[in-house]
Amino acid sequence: MAMLKPPVWFLKSTMENIKLINRCAATISPIEKEKQQFLFWSEFFMEAIDSETDVTCARFPVLIQELTKQFTPSYLTLNVTERSMILSHVLENSQQKKPPPGIHRWHFTAGNIKAVSASKRDDRSMFLYVHENSDDFNLVFPSAAHCNKFVTVVRSP
Repeated sequence: MAMLKPPVWFLKSTMENIKLINRCAATISPIEKEKQQFLFWSEFFMEAIDSETDVTCARFPVLIQELTKQFTPSYLTLNVTERSMILSHVLENSQQKKPPPGIHRWHFTAGNIKAVSASKRDDRSMFLYVHENSDDFNLVFPSAAHCNKFVTVVRSP
């Protein structure tokens, strides 16, 4: 549903139904992995709904499109005063004692960011090019307003 770009009224209706089901459904033993994924997707779609007003949050959910075309749920935290950002995965194997191999958290300062580029296919998507990491990131935001806010913060002097 994230890639379909449904209208806001449809997202509102769907999210209200999901909230209602979640309130009424009693979970005896919630599985942490499923709970984290549910919270991420709830927040992702609620941010898309709330983007009709001005985006003021400094932390919001994003999807990182991997080279395999799969999307990894992540959070992007902006620190405007230090001119830095933190990009971190929502770990899917959170019940394990050790996280899966690989990097799951990145900290970039303004000097580490080479460039940002808006995607031509989707107004909610952009590319982040960084110096210190060989990976470049294709980020998908909940809304075009979130994407625009991030681009303006990164490009501001």
